[in-house]
Amino acid sequence: MPQRAQQRLAGAIAGLLATMPTTAVMTVSKCCLLRPGQNSLAPGQTTQNALRALDLNGELSREEEVAWLVVNHFGFDASTGALYGSLCKPRPVADALAPECIHGSGVSSCSYLGWLRASGLYRSGVNDTPERNTPTIITHLVWGRGLRFGNTLYFQ
Repeated sequence: MPQRAQQRLAGAIAGLLATMPTTAVMTVSKCCLLRPGQNSLAPGQTTQNALRALDLNGELSREEEVAWLVVNHFGFDASTGALYGSLCKPRPVADALAPECIHGSGVSSCSYLGWLRASGLYRSGVNDTPERNTPTIITHLVWGRGLRFGNTLYFQ
């Protein structure tokens, strides 16, 4: 397999693996930071809005909606991991400020302040409360470190 393809694959796998600790942080954040009655975090809201745009809202069972949420969440992280693999070479896990954290923050910024808003899938993060923005920032930094770890493991 050509090296660029290996880097994309490694990035996609690392993105998938990084989604696990990120999801754990999101779950804890949702329990601890969101007030009762507040909507779900961004992946849940973007999935609901996408289902609504496809005229599927209310047509699916709760289990099917959760399945779409999982596909949306893990698929997005795998694709952004593949993008990282296309752009950057793997580095040692121990680097202090990982470019992957910058990549994760960039993905967050471009998504929540840019294309998700423009597509109507999510409102602007500028209008979100600190209880919503703090977990988003933290989870994308965690995702970036997870991306670094997974990418480094692949190339060792």
